[in-house]
Amino acid sequence: MEFPPITVLASGSGKTYLAGKILERTDLFERRAKRVIYCYPCFIKNRPVNWENTLKIPVSYRIGILTQEDIDEMEPHTTIVIDDNYDGAVASTAVDQGSKSDLKIASLA
Repeated sequence: MEFPPITVLASGSGKTYLAGKILERTDLFERRAKRVIYCYPCFIKNRPVNWENTLKIPVSYRIGILTQEDIDEMEPHTTIVIDDNYDGAVASTAVDQGSKSDLKIASLA
């Protein structure tokens, strides 16, 4: 199974919860993610998830969209989750290029 590149549903519909549950299920993927980078917008004061407590792989948190340099330096088998920043994800050439590579990028709009 491939992780869906963009998931667009209404606000409050459970996209982030669903993404966390999918990442917990290591049996769903041919190649298991070895780390997750969770990106969220600057208008959210506190991290909206605590996946470091629920996933059995390293999770790091970033405010905003990753740069091309961030993506170029990323280790293999990294899953990037972009939450509540659809416009930023669509406008980012780095995300566009990363989604065409071996990276798994999910934008939860």
